Amino acid sequence: AQRRFLNDRDSYARLMETKVAAGVPGGRIGIAPHSLRAVTLDDLKWAAASWPDAPKHIHVSEQTREVEDCLAAHGRRPIDLLMDTVPVDEHWCLVHATHADAGERARIATAKAVVGLCPITEANLGDGLFEVPDFLDQGGRLGVGSDSNIRLSAADELRTLEYGQRLIRRQRNVLGAADRSTGRRLLEAALAGGAQAAGGAAGAAGDDDAVVTLDTSLHHGDAAIDHWLFAADNDAIVSVERGGKRLVEHGRHRDRARIDEVRIGESDPATGQRLVAVGARRRTDGPTHLVAVHERRRRELTHGWVGRPIGECRRASFRRRRDREGSILNLGPRPDVGKRADGERTETIALYESGNDRRDRTP
Repeated sequence: AQRRFLNDRDSYARLMETKVAAGVPGGRIGIAPHSLRAVTLDDLKWAAASWPDAPKHIHVSEQTREVEDCLAAHGRRPIDLLMDTVPVDEHWCLVHATHADAGERARIATAKAVVGLCPITEANLGDGLFEVPDFLDQGGRLGVGSDSNIRLSAADELRTLEYGQRLIRRQRNVLGAADRSTGRRLLEAALAGGAQAAGGAAGAAGDDDAVVTLDTSLHHGDAAIDHWLFAADNDAIVSVERGGKRLVEHGRHRDRARIDEVRIGESDPATGQRLVAVGARRRTDGPTHLVAVHERRRRELTHGWVGRPIGECRRASFRRRRDREGSILNLGPRPDVGKRADGERTETIALYESGNDRRDRTP
């Protein structure tokens, strides 16, 4: 499944020539060798030397097994191996770094690199907790983000980060400060580290013009931030603006309808793939399925479930399989079923026409 991500140096260099960032305000192209187990040390040196000023992200020291394997293979811990191999500096983001020891944490802080913590994912997988207070006391920089995408919420990431530190110390307000609330300190640290990891100025609170407006009808100042992070979560976000344009309001993107609906013969704005056909076939144990297929890998279908009638269909969860029941029938333009969803290795969807309760239609 991961073979499609493999590159040699020539193909990787071509990827780095992409102009995709040109159309995104503040967009930057960086390198992201997945991990020390996914790239040779020679290729890692080559990539770091080829794009010295680009943002660089790598997963490292995520699990204890990784540390043990690295010690067995190289006689060094993962972060020590990384920093002995390439010049890690403020352009680097070390994702997870969960099991960094005191010496490695000190090296990261001295290098002014960012630690990219994923507290929800790390909690979900039971991987462990990064030693945050000691790292921040040394001037360390951190950001937060999702790895597994089981939940997308900056507030939940920061809340999980703080609560994890409280649990292992049996202490309250571990990451708070005398001059500001716990929420404000968490947010400011994450903003600065996140901006740096995305290629902004090191240690800056952000160099773009994004504005997130919180509900302040009941809380003001630091209390509004604390309410967002520790109680209201995403419900506290009124809107998100960028470049003077309101992009999200009360959780809905202004282009949501355009993004979700892709008609036959049109290109998907997210992938550039053209939707070329809609097929239908009847299951003996269920209702008729309507299948939208993009031009790439036409016969590889994705099946899922949607418990709404056609015209009210929404995104579902999917699993991939190969069509073993015959050819796809072209039914012509059907704008009411041209919904988009992302399947593994394909850009296909499956919807069934039924008013019944939604159910898993596992092939």
